[in-house]
Amino acid sequence: MADIDGFSDAISHSNGKTELDLLIAVVWFLTETSGEPTEFDSACDFLEANGIRHNINRSRLKGRLTKDKRISAPKGKPISIAAPTRKELQEEYGKYIPATPPKPKFGFLGEEILEAQSETLKSLNVQLNLAFEHEMFDCTAVMMRRIMESLLIKAFSKNKARDEISDGKNLRGLEDIIIQTTKTDAFHLARGSEKTMRAVKSIGDKGAHSPNYSITRSDIANLATDFRALIADLVAA
Repeated sequence: MADIDGFSDAISHSNGKTELDLLIAVVWFLTETSGEPTEFDSACDFLEANGIRHNINRSRLKGRLTKDKRISAPKGKPISIAAPTRKELQEEYGKYIPATPPKPKFGFLGEEILEAQSETLKSLNVQLNLAFEHEMFDCTAVMMRRIMESLLIKAFSKNKARDEISDGKNLRGLEDIIIQTTKTDAFHLARGSEKTMRAVKSIGDKGAHSPNYSITRSDIANLATDFRALIADLVAA
């Protein structure tokens, strides 16, 4: 969440800043926090509402604004700030704006595959794709294992067979759960699924615990197609 009070206090106590400088800073702040272009009057309202400036002569300020080379303000259009000025403002006031989380391209495991799943699983898929896209392959392997295990547990639970993978209190380990998928009548996975599950477990375990080996791109690539097919199968189980 943006720190409006902190930003307002910072520009209020900025030495040597003109009213026009403050307006441009506010335009930048409002645009960055809302993701939408900012109108002149909205920026003036912010200055007055937060006690930064009072009784602004808007017509005079607007005249100065239209002549300033740091911005573009065509009549009737939102204000656009030049890239060098945006960079300067980011360096000076960026701490008052929360960092925007990176968004994955979902090239490894499609977003639509887990579209109807829990927010936790969707979050794990975001982490999986970001890890792969940024070449963090140990992390990728661990996320593959975790997503598979979560969906296996859900498949047993959804088909009223959770007791098959628990001892009454606690869930069994992933190895036991994989074995039980070959025995259960609650649901059935495609031929070859057991081999894929064991491969995912193995690479995930190595990514999490191996002291001497780091997962490579080829390790992930060799398993990717079978992994995607397995996840789609588990979602449908």
